[in-house]
Amino acid sequence: MFKPNLSKRSGLPIKLGKKGLFFGSSLNRAKATTRMYSGNEAFFNNKKLDKNQDLYYIYRNSCLKKDKPLFSRSGVRYDLTVITPGLVGRETHRTIGHIHKNLSRTGRPPEIYQVIYGSAIFLIQNNTNHELYAIYRSSGQKIIIPPDCGHITANASLKTPLVIANIFVDRNNASDYSFFKKTSGPAWYPIWNKGKLIFERNPRQKKYYSLKKIKTYGKLPLDISKTAPLYEEFIKNPEKFLFLTEPKRFTSKLVHTF
Repeated sequence: MFKPNLSKRSGLPIKLGKKGLFFGSSLNRAKATTRMYSGNEAFFNNKKLDKNQDLYYIYRNSCLKKDKPLFSRSGVRYDLTVITPGLVGRETHRTIGHIHKNLSRTGRPPEIYQVIYGSAIFLIQNNTNHELYAIYRSSGQKIIIPPDCGHITANASLKTPLVIANIFVDRNNASDYSFFKKTSGPAWYPIWNKGKLIFERNPRQKKYYSLKKIKTYGKLPLDISKTAPLYEEFIKNPEKFLFLTEPKRFTSKLVHTF
């Protein structure tokens, strides 16, 4: 049976099944939110497909029961997402994407991700500079999303599920999904063509965006470990992650995070 153990990479007692994650008894049992193609057609190029496709499963507030008060005090949550392998037309399965809202006093919050299983392409879109970065990350690697950029996570495999973890501010209204909805997705679509994942320009994006692919994995800012499980790193030193809730204090270090 397909149940890879993700405990070592995630720092949590979880396993991966064909329809999502299995949680150990010591975990706060996060209820999965399923994102289907149905209801999200506006975020994709092709809008006349099988509406019953499951694209991904989100498990918000996934943490050990004993650690729940620490996350609450810190004003952040740890989420897990499973992106299934597959196609929406020619597009690889991906999240619908969003940009973070300006939360008055603190400004737009950044976000940090780690790939737990599989291979990912993080699409970071800057509408000010008209740039789209395609950041390649594999199992164990991390990325910090700059505060002022829209972002999408794409599964870079047609056969293997992608499991990602993220830490983000614990606010239900912190994400603006209209950022990508109005153009039916990113400035460049990640599509499969003859067995290769390539990028095709989005015709609904009227302005031209340069596409920059980044496959290197250098030093992370703010003393974030390149390899340690994101969950364990936060539990051991939550002060290291103050940049998530107080981004204005770390503006200069959050400009170029990849």
